[in-house]
Amino acid sequence: MIPLAAQIELATPLTDPSAGTWLSTDRREGVATLALRPMRQPAARTRAARMIVVVATAQYVGFDISAPGPINDREATGTENQVTLQAGGPSGLLLDFPLPQTPQDDLGRGRANLHVIDVPGPFSRADVGDGSFVLSIAGDDWWNPVCVSVFGLDTASGQPSTLIPFVHAPARSLRQMSSNPAEGWLSHRLPSAAVPPFVDVSVPIPPGELAGLLARVNSHEGRLPDASVPVIRVSTTP
Repeated sequence: MIPLAAQIELATPLTDPSAGTWLSTDRREGVATLALRPMRQPAARTRAARMIVVVATAQYVGFDISAPGPINDREATGTENQVTLQAGGPSGLLLDFPLPQTPQDDLGRGRANLHVIDVPGPFSRADVGDGSFVLSIAGDDWWNPVCVSVFGLDTASGQPSTLIPFVHAPARSLRQMSSNPAEGWLSHRLPSAAVPPFVDVSVPIPPGELAGLLARVNSHEGRLPDASVPVIRVSTTP
């Protein structure tokens, strides 16, 4: 999982029309196109000063036949209980974030939300070590998540130069949650995002030899790299 580009702190429904960046084909309202900022490849010890947390709730019940609990009330897919995201490492608790509940029913059925949050102290993927990110629910009003992603931002404010992938949890890796064991799981350990190793080739390489080098190093030439294939950065000579 390699974040390629990102632009944050754009306009929101609460932003004044004269502030922020709006997308619109009407030049009086905003810009028609927006160039996204390319992100640098993070190293294992690149530390996050903020987090982006993305969560989505199931649109309907019964989409996942492996999920426990009742499947007759589609409205019950969402929850009014508190859901908390925590991260731990060898040094202890690194993140403790209760997902907000606002009048827009953030954890209700068919909802998707993005939260940009500060962290008590910057930490990296290496700091998490053998620890993990865990979701937990405080109550038996069960909740059915279908997507959870967590990225770190390397800046405390403004635009980041690097997005650090911590968690990528699609529907197939999630389970229905509830404090009632007959209806779901009280807590769930989230899978870490797969990040390919990073290789920096500092020796200049003639352009004519670049293709051959990549073909030798990356046996999956022509495909996007996966966790087992290194990401290569090289410099070429004229």
